[in-house]
Amino acid sequence: MYRAPSTTLRYGIAIGLALTLVGMIIKQLLGISIIMTLGLLVITLTPLTSLLTISIILARRRDVYGFLLSQLVIIFILISIAISIHK
Repeated sequence: MYRAPSTTLRYGIAIGLALTLVGMIIKQLLGISIIMTLGLLVITLTPLTSLLTISIILARRRDVYGFLLSQLVIIFILISIAISIHK
C-alpha cells in the first residue's frame, strides 16, 4: 500500500542530495547557484508529494483519522515552506 510513496520519498531525497552536492561544487567553481537551488527544492517537495499520495490512498480506504492527520502534516509543511521563503 505504501510502496510507491516510500520509493518516491527515498529516491527523491537521494536525487535532491546529489543535486545539492553537485550544485555546491558548481557554485564554488562557476558562481552559478541554480542547480543547488533545484536540489534543495527537490528535497523540500519530495515529502510533500509522498504525503499527498498517502492522503489519496487513505481517502480511498475511507480512513478518516489517517486522512486528517496527513492533511494536518501537509498544512504544517506548507506553512513552514511559506515561513522560510518569507525570511
